[in-house]
Amino acid sequence: APEGDSSKAVRGAITHQAGIGIEARLIDKEEALELHPWLNLDDIDAIGYEPGAGFADPYLTASWFARAAKRAGADIRQGVTVEGLLMDGNRVTGLKTSEGDVQAGAVVSAMNVWSHDLARWTGVELPMSITRHDVLAFEVDEPYTPRFPILKDLASPSLLYTRSTSGSQILVGTGDEGVETDSPETVDADISLDWIVEQGEALAHRMPKFAEARFVTSWSGLYDTTPDWNPVLGPLPGIEGLTTAFGLSGHGFKLSPMIGRLLAQAALGLPTDQPLEPYRFTRFAEGQPLRGTYGAGAVS
Repeated sequence: APEGDSSKAVRGAITHQAGIGIEARLIDKEEALELHPWLNLDDIDAIGYEPGAGFADPYLTASWFARAAKRAGADIRQGVTVEGLLMDGNRVTGLKTSEGDVQAGAVVSAMNVWSHDLARWTGVELPMSITRHDVLAFEVDEPYTPRFPILKDLASPSLLYTRSTSGSQILVGTGDEGVETDSPETVDADISLDWIVEQGEALAHRMPKFAEARFVTSWSGLYDTTPDWNPVLGPLPGIEGLTTAFGLSGHGFKLSPMIGRLLAQAALGLPTDQPLEPYRFTRFAEGQPLRGTYGAGAVS
């Protein structure tokens, strides 16, 4: 992180993580260069290091969750479309699906970018937009291998993050606000060449070896984004029998194990391991949005 608020935020986050048992610490530039010798750290004031951090394959992870759920008795119905909610007054009593109605004592909705369907079904407008986010891959002659740590660059204009991909290339994503889109059904992946050049220049500043990098490929995906980039967890105003999770704003994959547990507890009327009140639906109308330590794109 550069000198200033971001540096203070990194120092505070590392102190907090270490205090709750996470292996995380501040390191100096010398140690950082031992871990990642390609870095230019001239404009960096604080460096946090989390040795146990990593990334996971989303397909394999989701498949593992599904298998574990089936072993616990879950009935997973793929290819079945939820077409609406069964209602008794203001209480949700089940689902309308492409294979018929399903009665349920409690319903949990975690529909990602399709969550706007809840507005049609309940009449409650959701504070959520759909935004497109792009990922780039670059390469140079020397392989960028998994031995290099994952990097989050809080000094770059678009808050770059990088990791090795395909064994030799570098994957580059950003923490910017993305491009708002109307439909979750199609993704316009027409990425501006100017934007690619901007990210390439930011990458080359942090890792000068990429000054002559080759652009390899790109892909795009959609986020369900709230105004404060933090999720809404819990009930919708005036609707009973429905527990929702939407607006995960790009954080859903890494938060999913805990959020799944919290939603199950809330739907069953049990005490939740963590309070859901900060993530309540009404916080926006109350003028109490959450403030991420690193600004937009940071989860609180």
